Amino acid sequence: MTATKLYDLEIEIKSPDDIWLTQSVGCGEDATIVIHPVHIRHLAELTGLLECPKPPAMPHGLKKRLERILEGLEASYDDLKAIPTFPPGSGEDDPAMRDLLQVIEGLQDTLDDYWPQDQGETPLNVSDCAQGGAVLKQPSI
Repeated sequence: MTATKLYDLEIEIKSPDDIWLTQSVGCGEDATIVIHPVHIRHLAELTGLLECPKPPAMPHGLKKRLERILEGLEASYDDLKAIPTFPPGSGEDDPAMRDLLQVIEGLQDTLDDYWPQDQGETPLNVSDCAQGGAVLKQPSI
């Protein structure tokens, strides 16, 4: 356990996942909140104390390849739905069909998230901080 006291704020690191902030509220009473290190990281990013590197470049043509895969999966799904010999009660209710539909929807969501309609081949910037690639900046106090 590590503890630091700044004015009326006491900061205790109880475990790698628990940081306790305790402050006097007057009349001999204290108020405590427990936060996770991810909260501290988020605050550091918001205040500019932690700078995230730019994500690596996406392979050229990745968007087009993903769109071709999506088109193929959608065509397969439509072909399977159109088969009249499917056992009664299956079709769209079949677990394999639901799984295929989830893959199709997930791929479409990925394309929408990373490449909005008017974005072209260049993906949106995605924060790389979660992989630990952040750069700590010296605070200007």
